[in-house]
Amino acid sequence: LNLDLTSLNNMKCLSCLTSPSGVSNYSFTKNSDPPLSASAASTSLDDTNIICGVEYCYQQTTNYANGSRSISLPKCTTAISTNIPTVVENISTVVAEQNNVQLEWTQDPAFSPTLYTVTETVSGNFTTNTTSTPTFVDDSYLLDVTSCYKINYVDACNNKSPVSIEACPMLLVGKLQSDNTISLTWNEYVGWKSGVHHYVVEKFSESGQLLLTINTGNITTYLDDTQDLNNQSVLYRITAIPNQAGVRPSSSNTITIIKEPNLFYPTAFTPNNDGLNDVFNVFGQFITTFEMRIFNRWGEMMYSTDDLEKGWDGHFKGTLMPEGTYVFRANITDQAGRSFEQSGTILLLKKD
Repeated sequence: LNLDLTSLNNMKCLSCLTSPSGVSNYSFTKNSDPPLSASAASTSLDDTNIICGVEYCYQQTTNYANGSRSISLPKCTTAISTNIPTVVENISTVVAEQNNVQLEWTQDPAFSPTLYTVTETVSGNFTTNTTSTPTFVDDSYLLDVTSCYKINYVDACNNKSPVSIEACPMLLVGKLQSDNTISLTWNEYVGWKSGVHHYVVEKFSESGQLLLTINTGNITTYLDDTQDLNNQSVLYRITAIPNQAGVRPSSSNTITIIKEPNLFYPTAFTPNNDGLNDVFNVFGQFITTFEMRIFNRWGEMMYSTDDLEKGWDGHFKGTLMPEGTYVFRANITDQAGRSFEQSGTILLLKKD
């Protein structure tokens, strides 16, 4: 029995010459795959279940009606293909806390890439890197510039795929308003064939506890006006959720916003025990330590306290002080460890 083996584009052609009489069927062993079979009338067999670049070895057995067999010598050849590989269609990006960006993409299983090329564009300049896996980490990623990435690859038969669409990581920017509300903006994520289904705002405490998740739909802005007097430092991150199943979500950089203590105080008070503005207090948020002293115009200290909840009732040594202008000095430390000094004047009024 003579077995001829030919590599065609995406196919193995197996041909045999044998006696036409008395043959029941043919069978073929192939590497560790299940055996192939052909009828007695066949003189060739096409095997399309192959992978480009893989070596396949076949051995043919002719089975005769009388129970005898004829076995060929094994023959081997490497599969070839000239098909252009499909383009990478879904690139996800995750900006890590150390400000590198991690790329991950899905791969058509019909092709066996040997090398990916990742091209980064930064301000019109191009940088290329290679990887053998469908992942890449860019340790040179900078938050203050716009970076975008394109990917293509070479398969096992040295066929080159088209270049993918551009994928640009989301850059999150936050701004603290005077009332301690926080406005967030980020760029629309591109890099997925079917696009973004929605964005999620994630808010964390300084210790990493998840405080809030908000679905913003396809809107790339959010105003956080929630009242939270327990967390002065908060962290935000945006996650883009893809329309297509099986694609990894993309995440922006994480930003930290430190709210202000927002100190304020009245300009005058009337210590007449009418229940209205009887005590002078300094007010604020996120204060951990507090010390306040009040002086008359001659520099004599009238009052001191280290309790934010307590204020001056206008008395000194049990006597109500005369109307006039007094000076206060307050030293505070906030939850973020920052120290502040606040000073000003306060008018004491005697009101019947």
